[in-house]
Amino acid sequence: MKKLVFLVLAVVFIILGIIGLIIPVVPQVPFFVVAALLIASVSERFRYFVISSKIYRKHLKDYVMKHGRIKKILHRKDDKDDNQSLSNGIDMQ
Repeated sequence: MKKLVFLVLAVVFIILGIIGLIIPVVPQVPFFVVAALLIASVSERFRYFVISSKIYRKHLKDYVMKHGRIKKILHRKDDKDDNQSLSNGIDMQ
């Protein structure tokens, strides 16, 4: 049930982000970021894709590790090995 609610909310935020692309007054980036976090909280595959990307490691990892809510979504306790290899600079691809 929780997964279904998160997926529906993610679709809503993606639609709002697309509307933001069309109408310049509405910001689109926050909607896409929230949608990505919702999808990452539901899908293990998408979450792994996000935390293994070079853009995430270069620009966002330090910020995420300092903020608890986002850290709980992207870095779960079962990912200790993944986090350690990412912090050591080993490319997991």
